Amino acid sequence: DFPDSELNSVSKKELSARHVFEYARQGDMLGAYIVQRIAHLVGLGVANVISLVNPQLVVLGGSIGCQPELLPEVRKIASRWAQPASAESTKIIASQLGPDAGLYGAAYASLVRAQG
Repeated sequence: DFPDSELNSVSKKELSARHVFEYARQGDMLGAYIVQRIAHLVGLGVANVISLVNPQLVVLGGSIGCQPELLPEVRKIASRWAQPASAESTKIIASQLGPDAGLYGAAYASLVRAQG
């Protein structure tokens, strides 16, 4: 439905979240649509975690979680769909580790496992 999108010129093997967010920032309609859908789906996932676990803090990491335009929309969706009392008391922030957050977590888990 987006034949004029510049994203169509990126090969499927090379396509990454970086491309999608980059093109969305440049006004590409397909990129903007995908970013909006990502924010909505991540927001619903966060709302479920908030409703089930009632955490004080949710940290979004990785190449998607550290995108600045994503966080406000994720907060809005999570606030709308999470259990209200829990949603009010939960902060949602982006990881300070940026896109490498998953790598740090995996390395830490490996160290903990190796130490027994």
